[in-house]
Amino acid sequence: MTSQIKLIVLDIDGTLFNSKGLIPEANRRAVKQAKERGVRVVLATVRAFPSAVSSARQLELDTPIICANGALIKDLKGVEWWSRGIDLELAREIAAWADARGHALVTLVGDYIYHAHPASWAGEDWEPQPFERVVDSNLDPLTAPPLRIISVGEEASRALLDRFAPQAEKKVRFDRYERDGRLISLVAVNAAASKEEALSFLCKHWGLSPSQVMALGDNFPDLGMLRWAGVGIAMGNAPPGMREQVEWVGPPNDEAGVAWAVQRFVLDKETS
Repeated sequence: MTSQIKLIVLDIDGTLFNSKGLIPEANRRAVKQAKERGVRVVLATVRAFPSAVSSARQLELDTPIICANGALIKDLKGVEWWSRGIDLELAREIAAWADARGHALVTLVGDYIYHAHPASWAGEDWEPQPFERVVDSNLDPLTAPPLRIISVGEEASRALLDRFAPQAEKKVRFDRYERDGRLISLVAVNAAASKEEALSFLCKHWGLSPSQVMALGDNFPDLGMLRWAGVGIAMGNAPPGMREQVEWVGPPNDEAGVAWAVQRFVLDKETS
C-alpha cells in the first residue's frame, strides 16, 4: 500500500544519535528527504528544551519539540504548547530523601537543569552548560514544580523507586532506562506526562491520526509512543524486553536505523 506517514517522531539519544553522540549523515539525508515530501518531523526526548533545540537546528526542523519525556512541548520561538510539572510537595519530599542519603539528583525546573553538588556521576573535567547550574542541595532549585527529576545509578535509583513508587503512582511516573540488563537511570515525571500523551496532543492540533505517524525509540520510556503510532519501531540497540513488545525492530543507532526506517516506511513507493 502507498505510504500514508505524515509525521515522524524521533527520540534523540540512542535513536537519532549514534553512540558517539552524532547524527549519522544517512539520518540527515533521510530526514531532509522526508521533509521535502511534506512530512513533519518532531523530536521527542528526555532532554531539556535548550539541549533539544540544538538537535532540531542540526536537522533544520521548524516543529515543536517534545521534551522531558512528554512533560513539555515548546516551539522554537520558546512558546509553551504543553506543560505538566511534578507536584511540588512530592518533589521536595523526594529531594529531602535524596539529600539525607547523599544522593545527587538532576532536576529540571523551567529551562534550567540543576545538579546537586557533588554530582557523583560527573567526571573531574565536567563543566556545566549555560543552561545548567550546580547546587548544594537537591532542594535548592525547587521553587516551582519541576518538569523532570533524574536519579543516576542502579543502587540509588532502585532505592528511590522502592521508597516512592507505591505511594506516589497517581502523581508521578518513574521511567526506567536500562542498558545491558541494568537500570542505569530513573526519570520521574508527572503521571499525566508521557511522550505518547504529548504526541497525541500535537496530532490533534494538526488533525493527524495515529495511522499517519511513525515513531522511533530505543528504551522503555519510548514504548508508549511506539505502540500509539501507526508504525512504531524499536532500534536494534533497544533492550530485549522492549524489542519484544513492538511490531517492528530496525537496525541499531550505530547503523543509521532512522535512515532505514524513513526509507522503508516513508520514501519507498510501496510498503507492506
